[in-house]
Amino acid sequence: MYALTNCTLIDGTGRKPIHNAAIAIDGNRITGVDTQARYPKDVKIVDLNGLVVMPGIFDLHYHCGGIVELKPGKPHFVGKVDCNNYADAREWSIENGVTSMRSAGDFFPDIVEVRDEINAGKLHGPRFFVTGAQFQAPGGHPGHTIMGGDPYVLKHAIRAVDDAKKARDEVKKLIEGGVDCIKAQLSSLDYWNYPRKVPKLRLDVLDAIVDEAHKNMRRVMVHSEVPDDALDAVRIGTDSIEHVLAVGGESVEMPDELIQMMLDKNTYVVPCMTTVEIYDEKDPRRPKRFEDLKRIIKQLYDAGVNIACGTDAGAPDVYFGKAAHREMEIMVELGMSPMDTIVSATRKSAENLNKGDELGTIEKGKLADIVAVSGNPVQNISDTKNVKLVIKDGKVMVDKLGLL
Repeated sequence: MYALTNCTLIDGTGRKPIHNAAIAIDGNRITGVDTQARYPKDVKIVDLNGLVVMPGIFDLHYHCGGIVELKPGKPHFVGKVDCNNYADAREWSIENGVTSMRSAGDFFPDIVEVRDEINAGKLHGPRFFVTGAQFQAPGGHPGHTIMGGDPYVLKHAIRAVDDAKKARDEVKKLIEGGVDCIKAQLSSLDYWNYPRKVPKLRLDVLDAIVDEAHKNMRRVMVHSEVPDDALDAVRIGTDSIEHVLAVGGESVEMPDELIQMMLDKNTYVVPCMTTVEIYDEKDPRRPKRFEDLKRIIKQLYDAGVNIACGTDAGAPDVYFGKAAHREMEIMVELGMSPMDTIVSATRKSAENLNKGDELGTIEKGKLADIVAVSGNPVQNISDTKNVKLVIKDGKVMVDKLGLL
């Protein structure tokens, strides 16, 4: 048992910071949070000397098999064997204070196996929440766009369905194989060959995917390239909309009923703005969408829609761990308060995983996923980058000050 003392606590709830805080940790749980030193006399005291403590950061849109630094003639999306059990995703995340991530489409069952090895303590890394293979239309995105129709990738990372019964069967197989959630694509853009179009998942098939996942107590995330697609997915009942407006999206108009429907259905939005910022400049044929996406997310935020943190890390040039900090900076740039941004990257992200009872805030009884940083993120969100200490599940993962 140990106690983190002499720190400023941002607990992830949205409450004001607590100064001169003390957080007691026993095993993998937080056993007390106070401004006084109320813990057993024999506990190890860890004096943080004024650092700011906050919950571990979440990134809810990873592709762990993505090769961030592309090399000519080499694949850009692989399974666990070709990237040392997703070493970049695991190590870079922890180094940057990302203690939980959601894989939004990777090789199956590879990603489940790596998750289980992390949980068993055999591999170093953040908490993995995984979808495994993702659903798309036959011939659609991403299997026949950014993945180039590679048969090996299609077999392991894609479930191409155009029939509701087949879709249900494939959802069941993934769940039996251990996935935490389900991912579907509602997209017709070929990002690499704009303005080429590809088949888009039929709505009756998406409805079957969502219904079968919910019957089996799994949440569903849906990739949307334009707001009209987001409306269709929310109407069907998806739990999380990824992007809302993607790179090159051809329409930026917000349907009148979309915001109210999101509020009524408690839908979460994971914007992945970092990727749009990077890729806006990569192909002059595509319409630039970064400013449009920021405007849409500000509109959703102002209306009270749940905004969670995700980046599309694993895409070329979108770095695991670092991207989450840039995503938070963009949230503040578009008009979210730094405190609300921290809540989005912690509590709301945990809630989007249906894990808010155990993760996302620093409160008594919660799992001890904690990051200590220098500076003051409530005044300057960029200070979340100043990671000095990372604790996951009560265990010290990064200790740059030699405190523990």
